[in-house]
Amino acid sequence: MNNKEAVSNNNNITTFKNGNVNVNETKMAIFTNNISGVFDYINKTDYSNALLNPKITQKQYLAYYLYRIICKFQDSIESILSSSKLKKEIYDLLKIPEGAAKTCFPLSNKMIKDETSLDVVISNMLNILNIFDVKHIDEEAYKPLDDLVGSKNSIEIISSDLIKLSSYIPNLSGSVATPNIKSLVDYTKRQKTKGKDKLTNANPKNINTMKNNNNITNNNIGMKNDAPISD
Repeated sequence: MNNKEAVSNNNNITTFKNGNVNVNETKMAIFTNNISGVFDYINKTDYSNALLNPKITQKQYLAYYLYRIICKFQDSIESILSSSKLKKEIYDLLKIPEGAAKTCFPLSNKMIKDETSLDVVISNMLNILNIFDVKHIDEEAYKPLDDLVGSKNSIEIISSDLIKLSSYIPNLSGSVATPNIKSLVDYTKRQKTKGKDKLTNANPKNINTMKNNNNITNNNIGMKNDAPISD
């Protein structure tokens, strides 16, 4: 992690050696740093040449992953942070119904699709977890959450969790993969240009042969005159 070498792991503190500096990080700090790494990767991945852009879908599963952790330990978190803060910064953004805030509300087919809102709610949840990590007092009450995030101590584990989550809940929301029409149009234009170049550089005799060859027609390849794709 960040080229640091793990030295020891005692209670909720993992000590890393980075050059001559020892950096103490809690299990929660390691977890939220790794989540931030996944979030950053999603944001920086270039999908400009992809036909479908899965960025929003990936952010939806990341948001749901964090939401499930926070709602499971909501009582402990609310002992440090007000319920109104969670409502304003998480539940309202996720459009959790008013009477369902005290439960882990199922978001299948209900997850928000707006990318800006997803960015905000993911950042808010990371911030809330970090504040709780710093301010909590009751170690015994905190231990179950600490143990959970401690078991998610690498990007590989988190990525595997997200893949499993997407298979368990494939319909988290309706299809939101953004079609990259521009990329498709640019590609087809390039292919047409390549075809013209080949035709321009071809032997004139061969071109005439191709033009006069009546063996290949729409009817011969199973296309009717009213086919949606015309010459």
